[in-house]
Amino acid sequence: MLKLKLRDQGYGTMSSNCGGAVVGGTVATIISHPFEVTKTQLQSNVGLNNKVGSTGMVGHIMNICKRDGLKGLTVGLAPRMVKVLPSCAIFITTFEGLKEYFNNKNSE
Repeated sequence: MLKLKLRDQGYGTMSSNCGGAVVGGTVATIISHPFEVTKTQLQSNVGLNNKVGSTGMVGHIMNICKRDGLKGLTVGLAPRMVKVLPSCAIFITTFEGLKEYFNNKNSE
């Protein structure tokens, strides 16, 4: 019932699915990116004779903030967005389109 009401208002179309995927991908990327930066830095220091990895994730995030400021946690955000957003849009739009197609086919 609610889905039909939303569809009449223009929601559930390919463009709204694509737009929602882009917004969701943007939010998820912005939230998760500082952890990706930290993980990559920790992995690149494995095997080196230093104490970078001994502080853990939270300690390393604090070290990055002290050394580079908050800007240090956003290094590489633009290229990651260029990679993630199209894949989110394609995935969600394809998923929703196929779901609608098969639901319509089953109701026939």
